[in-house]
Amino acid sequence: MSRSSNEIHMITLKACRGAGLPLAQAQDVAKAVSCQGTADVFAELIELLNAPLPSKMDVSANVVRNAHVLRDLPGLADAVLAGAGSFVLHGATSVAIAKSIAGQAGVSCTECPEGLRLEGDGSQHSAVATRVNISDEHWHSLERLAAKILVPETEETRLSGAGAGLNDND
Repeated sequence: MSRSSNEIHMITLKACRGAGLPLAQAQDVAKAVSCQGTADVFAELIELLNAPLPSKMDVSANVVRNAHVLRDLPGLADAVLAGAGSFVLHGATSVAIAKSIAGQAGVSCTECPEGLRLEGDGSQHSAVATRVNISDEHWHSLERLAAKILVPETEETRLSGAGAGLNDND
């Protein structure tokens, strides 16, 4: 099904938040996916969102271990752009989503024997927002993840501040 890039952006942002990604990383991932989404990107995105997040990455001599592509790649791309050199994400295999995020950030991402290599490529990447084809299966998977950010509609949640309350003036 064809969806607008804005629809893809928002469902991806919500799905990333539902999976526990911090807001800034969720925004970076959503921006990359909404402009460069392909079937491979969506499949890898959903797989990564359903996998547990490793506790933290370990960086030694620009080799990164235990990195989560969605959580850690945007920050590593920023470090490359700031002049920290290239990084190798050891054992990373999510090539399509990594290339999408790295490209949106303005760095190159290539496969290497150790995993994925991030390098500054000196070019500015501009993504054009267009319509994106996404399968119904992928769309529904993202919707299920996005639903995790919703608050249950109960008296207890209303009393704790959820919803419009007694004065719904919008």
